[in-house]
Amino acid sequence: LSLKIEREIGNRLGEADALCCIAAIHTCRADYRAALGHQEEALAIHKQIGDKAGEWDAQHCLARVWLEIGDQDRALEALEEATRTAQIVGTRSMRAASLIDAALVKHFRRDDEEARVDVEEGLRILRELGIVESISEALSLAAQIETTQNRDPQATKYAEELLGLAADLGKPQYIARAHLILARIRLAQGDLDEAESHAGQVLEIAEPRGMRELLVLEIAEPRGMRELLWRAHFCVARVLLRRAQHVPAREHLDAAAQIVESITSNLEEGLRQFYLGKREIVELHDDLRMAKHT
Repeated sequence: LSLKIEREIGNRLGEADALCCIAAIHTCRADYRAALGHQEEALAIHKQIGDKAGEWDAQHCLARVWLEIGDQDRALEALEEATRTAQIVGTRSMRAASLIDAALVKHFRRDDEEARVDVEEGLRILRELGIVESISEALSLAAQIETTQNRDPQATKYAEELLGLAADLGKPQYIARAHLILARIRLAQGDLDEAESHAGQVLEIAEPRGMRELLVLEIAEPRGMRELLWRAHFCVARVLLRRAQHVPAREHLDAAAQIVESITSNLEEGLRQFYLGKREIVELHDDLRMAKHT
């Protein structure tokens, strides 16, 4: 109805906004063909009327649809176009957002060196602008990228900064993310007590809020919290296995497996986490069986 009215009165900007809203609805319904059609039409209108800010927003929305489909190459193309649009507009916060989103897609693609360059540039801009919540998002991604690259000192630096900032903001997901990153670093370093402590913090944040039940039902919470929760259980299981505490290790491993089984996202990253989680859990089950017989 809104789209019809905007077209009848000749409001092109309103028409583009309505198309974006319709595209978002189709994306939620997993009707990606319709979502792409509406989003591309909205982008074309913004280009026709010279609305660069709207064009930038539509490019980001288009990237999200491509990510839902699982086409990371097309998503990255849209985000790189958005970065160029932000450069034309001259709004630094827009450029930072495009760089951070592009870094996330590159991280999904395992292009971590390129992702690192983008996230550092985006983080530098955000620090200069003082956009605190966006800084938290960027720090979380930066720490994950450094962890993937086995750069523990830099990952620790980002994670500790994120932990302090997230605590000030009262953002439990970022607090949990920081603790998980620190847990994995400490486990790799052989500091079992610190690893268990940080992983335990993730569980304390998630489980008292009914997070596990919410995540299994796939409602209310961001997809990313599922990864945090299963990885926290997995980390505790690895700590307990090293201590030869096989029964509680198995309990945490089973909890991790249950959460991994709940992941049914259409996002390619969600599927990657599912298969990665299945593989890691099977491997740790094998380690646990071997440990019990030695």
